[in-house]
Amino acid sequence: MDLISPLVDVLKFAIAAYIIYAIAKDLLKNYFELKASNAQTNAIASTNTDGTILPLRLQAYERMSLYCERIAPENLLMRVRPEGLNLAEYKYTLLFNIRQEYEHNVTQQIYLSKQLWQIIKLAGEDTIGLIMLASEGLEAKADAQQLYDVVFDLSAQRGTSGSEKALQAIKTEVAGFMG
Repeated sequence: MDLISPLVDVLKFAIAAYIIYAIAKDLLKNYFELKASNAQTNAIASTNTDGTILPLRLQAYERMSLYCERIAPENLLMRVRPEGLNLAEYKYTLLFNIRQEYEHNVTQQIYLSKQLWQIIKLAGEDTIGLIMLASEGLEAKADAQQLYDVVFDLSAQRGTSGSEKALQAIKTEVAGFMG
């Protein structure tokens, strides 16, 4: 009996120490990743000795803003209409359009911070996820207009889209290095 009580106390302290260690490790990891990302962004900005990097960076932000606008569910649906397509064809066409937009702009990531690029990638995945979710609830014989309607309704119901969040992140990053 006398041996169990001290062992329980030691075990309590060991568990508490491990939890504190894990939290501190995670916080420090996040801190250093953020610091490294900021250093990368500042390094790119400081290499602008001849005035060529800033215009390229601004062009990259513009292109990624356009990408986010084009893959936003409501804009994608307005641009890619369901007329003449069945459900599978329309779903493929929507997903193909998102993929094309991504591939067209993937090289712009060299001018963006890692965090911003991840947010932009998540915006595309968000729209893809919305399309997949909408199509799951439909029968295979459903027509393309039904997918259009469900995606549009889901987009309206959920509020802020990944594309809108990405656009806000782009504006924040540009404001951060512009002044």
